[in-house]
Amino acid sequence: IATLMMMLNGIVLGLMHKELAEDVRPSAFNWRVGTLLLAVACVLLALQGLLPRAFMLPFANGCLLLGLLAYLRAVSLFCNKRISLVYLLPILITVISIYWFTAHNPNVIARIVIGSFAMAILLLASALYLFNFTQQDSSISQTALATIFLFIGMFMLIRGIYFLVSPTTMATILDDNSWWNILTPIFAATLPVIGTTAYLLMCSHRMRTRWEIAASTDYLTGLPNRRSVVHAGNLTFHSAQRNKMALSVAVIDVKKIKN
Repeated sequence: IATLMMMLNGIVLGLMHKELAEDVRPSAFNWRVGTLLLAVACVLLALQGLLPRAFMLPFANGCLLLGLLAYLRAVSLFCNKRISLVYLLPILITVISIYWFTAHNPNVIARIVIGSFAMAILLLASALYLFNFTQQDSSISQTALATIFLFIGMFMLIRGIYFLVSPTTMATILDDNSWWNILTPIFAATLPVIGTTAYLLMCSHRMRTRWEIAASTDYLTGLPNRRSVVHAGNLTFHSAQRNKMALSVAVIDVKKIKN
């Protein structure tokens, strides 16, 4: 069900792409790619017994981490920032390590620990971008999305630490004897499902803010236009009337004198 919701969110975001402002479309494209990659990764992990695991698991985890990297790039583009290529390093290390601990030295705990830490790095980096940008251009949707990234990133970090220090044994990550394996897909589905809603609201907030600025300022000079002056005048008049204060208005006509 979670995978189906991810795919539907990716499709809906694709259908809405042309409705978005041009400056947020590159970010939205990366978010859509990330959502679809996460859905593909979930399908591959669920069907890991149908194909050789030495191929399936590295490929599935690679899709998962590339999906999170696409989310990170979507967030960075929205914040007008560029991400470093260093974020490819945890993906490369994870894919190679999972292949090694699947094909040559089978160890499901090692795979979980390495994968959890890699996901935590990408998730927490996205949260950091958004929290830093929220200080400049604050909105509830940005804070909500940053909180979702932070929450899931901390969950993955604690998950990795738990399996690193706990003497747990299991056959696969689909083993339902571990409560971590039950909670993980629930928490993981929060980002592409609820997170996509927060992301779209974040884009909507940016477009609405820019439309309001465009409607209230002169395009050429950036000065308040008549609409802004009338609105400010009404507020000032009602405030003076309510507080029983005197109100004066000065009108200055600026003209260019020809020589």
